[in-house]
Order: sequence, then C-alpha cells, then structure tokens
Amino acid sequence: MASTDVTFRYRTVTSGDYLGVVEAQRIWGSRGLVGSLSLEKVFFDHFGSTSIIAEDNDGSLVGFLIGFPSLDNTTRGHIHTIDVQSGVRKSGVGNNLVLCFAQTMVSRGVSELSCTIRTDYEEQTTFLQVTGFSPETRSTEPAEQEFATFIRPLIIPRSPRVSTTQAETVFRGKLLGNVFVLLVLEGRFARLEPLNERHAEALFAANLSEDK
Repeated sequence: MASTDVTFRYRTVTSGDYLGVVEAQRIWGSRGLVGSLSLEKVFFDHFGSTSIIAEDNDGSLVGFLIGFPSLDNTTRGHIHTIDVQSGVRKSGVGNNLVLCFAQTMVSRGVSELSCTIRTDYEEQTTFLQVTGFSPETRSTEPAEQEFATFIRPLIIPRSPRVSTTQAETVFRGKLLGNVFVLLVLEGRFARLEPLNERHAEALFAANLSEDK
C-alpha cells in the first residue's frame, strides 16, 4: 500500500503524454490492470479530454485510464485500458481513475460505463467487480467467449454546480454504493472529496478494499 503522505493528482491526458505513458507501461511490465495493452497515439490525440492520468507528489506517472464515449451507443462510456504502477496498487489509484472517468462521462450525459476484458484474466475481473461493474450477457459465439464485457450504471446529477469565482465545476454523483463524492475540476486537474465524514470513511474503506 502506498505511503499515507503521498497525494495523487488526477488530470486529463494530452498528446504529449503518449511517449511517457508507453515508456511507463514498458517499465511496469504488467499486462494492464484492466482492458487492452494496445495504446495508439490516436487515443491521446482525440480522446485526451476523457482519459485520465494519475501522478504522485513529484509529478511522476503512477496510473492512467484511456476511455471515451461511444459514438454508436451514446448512453455508454467505454474504458479501453487502465494500468497502475505496481508499487501504488491497492492505494485507491485505480478506483479513483474510474471515478474521475465516471464523472467526465456523467457531465456528457452518459448513463453507464463498459469495459471488455479477457475471461482468463481473473485479476481484471476482480478489479471490475470491486469498482462496481457487473458482467453483461456473454456471447454464445465460440470465437467471442474468451472476452466478456462488464457494465457499471451511473446516476446523472440533476444540477451541476458552477463556481464562476473560482473557475471550478463541481459535479455531485452517486458513484460508489451509498457514498457521495464531489469531483472538483480545476483546469486540467481534479480532486475527489467526500461530502461528509461518514462518506469519507466509506470512500477510504472502499479504496482499501480495491484489489489492484
């Protein structure tokens, strides 16, 4: 588990992040926390505003999520891949990447998230289930049975609140069981805040229980 004095910062992806993410993925040597390992620059050039990077106090990359809204199913936001540095797994980074992406999709009117994984990657299945995803109906086609799609419903907030004096947009969403969190977007950066102490304890407990 990561040290308690480490603060992780979450921001949207830019085209300039591509080489750094690819190099980090090579160094980490994992097969990905969730989804595909294939990362093309097109994701960074065209889906940067809906993809998320996690950084530590020093600005070093510790995790990322590449995701985008579906063009064919406008109610769905799709997670292409999530990866987190092994040294900070089980610290809540993976879960918070999902939360940040969920809030981005909520702001666009999306009502559910999806992610497709290989069925033989048990750790990916566990991570998705811990973060609120459930398996969609499996294909009966033999060629497609090695893959499974997981779905997570989102609750769209009734009234996004905008603070013009601080140039912050705050969304309220029920994204983690009965825990309400605020995601405050400040330029390209974001922070997660529970609404009260009870929700803070529940959010913390959920992060501790994260599998990866």
